[in-house]
Order: sequence, then C-alpha cells, then structure tokens
Amino acid sequence: MNSRLLTLLAVGHLTTDIYQGAVPALLPFLKDAYRLSYTQTATIVLVMQVASSIVQPLFGYFADRAHRTWLMPAGVGIAALGITLMAVVPSYALCLLLVTIGSLGVAAFHPQAYKSTHLVSGDRPATGMAIFAVGGNAGHAIGPVFITSIILAFGLQSAYLGMLPGLLVAAALLWALPPNRRLLLHGSAASAGTRSQQTADAASTPARPPIPWGPLTLLLTIVAVRSWGQVALTSYIPLFYRDYLGEPPFVGSIVLLVNGGSPR
Repeated sequence: MNSRLLTLLAVGHLTTDIYQGAVPALLPFLKDAYRLSYTQTATIVLVMQVASSIVQPLFGYFADRAHRTWLMPAGVGIAALGITLMAVVPSYALCLLLVTIGSLGVAAFHPQAYKSTHLVSGDRPATGMAIFAVGGNAGHAIGPVFITSIILAFGLQSAYLGMLPGLLVAAALLWALPPNRRLLLHGSAASAGTRSQQTADAASTPARPPIPWGPLTLLLTIVAVRSWGQVALTSYIPLFYRDYLGEPPFVGSIVLLVNGGSPR
C-alpha cells in the first residue's frame, strides 16, 4: 500500500465532496440573491444531481478504457471553481450553468479516483477503499459549515474565496501523480493480467446462471428511493430552519454537518 498517495487521494475526495456538500447550504443565500421560488431553488439541486451522479458511468467508461489520471486534479479544480463562482454571478441562468460545470467536475473525479485507490492499495484494497470513502463522507459533512462560514464572514460576493482549498489540492495532485505513474500503470497491468486469467478460468467452467433482473430491479428501486428521500431532506434543511423556524443560516449548516457525515 502506498500510504502517501492513498492519503492524497482521500484528501482529494474530501475536497471534491466539500463543494458538493456546500450546495444545500448555499441555497438560502441564492434564493435571496436571485429572488427564487422554491421550485427554482430545487432546480439547482436537480441540475447538480444529474451532472454529478447520473453522468458518472460515462467518466467511468473513459477511465476504464485508458489511464486518465488528469481527471482527478481537473475534477477537483473544476468543482471548486464552478460551485464557488455560482454564488457571485449576476443571473440565475449563469448560476445553473456554473453548478452544472462544477458538478461535472465532481463526476469526473470519482471513477478515476476509485480506480486509482484500488491500484495503490496493494494487498489491502478494502482498507484503502475505506480510507478513501471516509474522505468523501468528511467532505460532505464539512462543506456546509465551510461555505456558510465564508459567506457570513465576508458576504455572498466573496464566496469565491472557497475555491482556494480545491485549487491547492488540484495542484498537489498534479505534482504527485506523474512520479507515481509507473506504480499505477503496473497496477493496471496486474489488473489486466488478473482479468485475463479470470476469463481463461471462466472458459473452462459451466455457464453462469442468468441475472436475476426482478430482485436486482427491486434493490435498485430501494436504493433510488432512499437517495431521493435523503437528497430532498438535506436540500431543504437550511431553508426550513431559516424560513420556518427563524434560525440563522449557520444552524442549518450545523444540522447538515451532523447528517452529512453519515454513511452514504
């Protein structure tokens, strides 16, 4: 296990998910700045989820076809720029554009980072993946407090200051990944050899039973409904605490901090 590189990947995961986790905390400020309805506010979350989650298989396909380590620093940097600048643009349309761009950065980072984490974890892949996952959970938890603190201290127009950690981590990834390219390529070759051996073994074994589409569809439906409920709840927590309970914005971000650190 390459502990240093694994730690950097986990920090990259933490930083990327800080920006994704910051979006719900931004909603009350954006709603006031652009005079949005609740439907328009929810559209921001919809765009974020589509761009950051649903398109991830496409980036996963690209990551499987070739070793594209540049997706990781690019993903962190784009997420930092897009999410923080969405709070300082002059129109709602530009806000939607920037949240789309930032969320595509989130989507670009994850598949290649998961692949790289597996390769650098050596003979301890479960431990490596657990460390990487903790980074993401911590990022989701920290994100709301991080962006709310900046806005309350310096104002909404200064939200761009929040991009600095993301740009620093992106620079660190750009600096650290090339020297480790041989390790990652070696891991890729080993993985390819393992797959070839598995293919050879499969040719000499009986055919596998068909995929149980019924139970699989039920499982996917349960996961989708669970995620639907969680996203809806976390997206409206800051607005609920401010608009209906009369609490200051920081209270909503603290609630998101507690919720965001739970396993996803």
